[in-house]
Amino acid sequence: MSRNATGALLLSGFLLACLLVPPATGAGITLAAGQQDYYFLTGQPVVIPLAVTSSFPGAIPGTVRFSTDEQLQKTGQILISTENRVFNATIPAGLSFLNLTMDSSTVPRDYKVHVSFYYTAPSPVNASLPEFYLYIVADPVLEKNSPASLESTSLPESGEIPVTSSASVVQQDAAVQEQMGSDSIGQQSPSGGRQPPGNGAQQQQDMSMQESGQEAFDALLARDPLVAAVNASLAAEGFTRQALNTQPTGNETGTFSMLYRRGAEDQAVVQGSLQEGTVPSVLEEANAAITADPVLDANTTFQSFARELAGWEYTYGEISINRTLTGAMANITYTSPEGKPAWVNATTGDNRVVQVSMEQGTGQTGFPVIPVLMLALLILITSGWYVHRRHMRPGRPVPPGTRPLPPAFDHRMEAERLIGDAERAFSRKQYADAYGLAGRALRVFLSCEYGDHGEVTTMEIISLLRDAGRDTGTISVVLGECSNVAFARGETDADEFSSLVSRIHTIIRP
Repeated sequence: MSRNATGALLLSGFLLACLLVPPATGAGITLAAGQQDYYFLTGQPVVIPLAVTSSFPGAIPGTVRFSTDEQLQKTGQILISTENRVFNATIPAGLSFLNLTMDSSTVPRDYKVHVSFYYTAPSPVNASLPEFYLYIVADPVLEKNSPASLESTSLPESGEIPVTSSASVVQQDAAVQEQMGSDSIGQQSPSGGRQPPGNGAQQQQDMSMQESGQEAFDALLARDPLVAAVNASLAAEGFTRQALNTQPTGNETGTFSMLYRRGAEDQAVVQGSLQEGTVPSVLEEANAAITADPVLDANTTFQSFARELAGWEYTYGEISINRTLTGAMANITYTSPEGKPAWVNATTGDNRVVQVSMEQGTGQTGFPVIPVLMLALLILITSGWYVHRRHMRPGRPVPPGTRPLPPAFDHRMEAERLIGDAERAFSRKQYADAYGLAGRALRVFLSCEYGDHGEVTTMEIISLLRDAGRDTGTISVVLGECSNVAFARGETDADEFSSLVSRIHTIIRP
């Protein structure tokens, strides 16, 4: 090879390296809320989307603290109920969204909300939003949602970063509360007037009824076979239950969440609902390896996926399990040293493995990967053409042609195939699988239309649509319905599923 040819290849390699190394910039993370006061109707799930902007070149892991204060009142006393939800989150580069969720309430409630994101870069930082308010109201006339931008401040965190969720109730004399002023949560009603004083005897009667309902709810929960099985399974793996939070809406109905810990870092959260005295399923999430189902651990395909990912130096991240007494649907997340995610999805039932699969994502790089790779490919092709023209002797046979390219991936056809699988799962009464497959069909289609064909979450899909200037309302609702049933937080029937499939067909068909 001549000196000129060598120089051309070296130049192309230098340009390629420059393109693939992202520039270093000053970086930080900012949270933003769109309102000072959020209103939701009773019976509706609460979802508060926060816009998150990261100027880091890659994904940043951290801890979210979502805290709510609610004021309760009984005769002569003020009760401040505080619930701290702590969970891990990884913030990708650029703009993303973080959804804060709460279960629906059948009665009006007022909350003061605090949100912080803790991360190390390289020293601990606390990105904290100003406090805002959440009102659950029974009358639509009381809904007063109006835009009001809130943006977080970032300060060095000198204290101890929270690692566990917790709940507490603080009691103080009502007279003391009055002296403290009118800035406490619940002091003002959503309509702007002070809460009227109630009849003491009536309040005492209401409190007694509430305590009776709580005791009945707790007793049913303690005897439930699925809850007992979850307790036994986690105890066998070394976890201890640290907290139980229940929200009964009657003697036999309501929601609950349980926090388990193992050592200083491992934790698991179990959430579910009591429906007519029985817990049909629970959602179990953990940041450490736990058993979804013994038959899955013994499955040779599942074991081969774990070995393959370990060979590629992927590390175990977290697991989400939708568990029933007869089986489980599990999603396990792994991460490569470069931040590239991979997922192992599995479904079990009646002591057998129904389905197990592995998918790999593209990861978060912080700079535009596809255009860079296309330009890099163009550079290499140009360099190869230059060498070929200068050094191929006349009369030398032309190398054999390349193989024909495989057919292009038809994302519409793939989405239709997944919908067909969803409809067959529904006919077999595998409702969680059906809704999970329907949601995946829509995500696959939208990822190919607006993204990089990789596996994406619902929040990432919404972010892609916003970047493309598309309306996200209908798609957000459809994906929310899929998740609501897939993770045992809702109920369904044939008409609702048919309507859902029809809406997905409308989106994916040209």
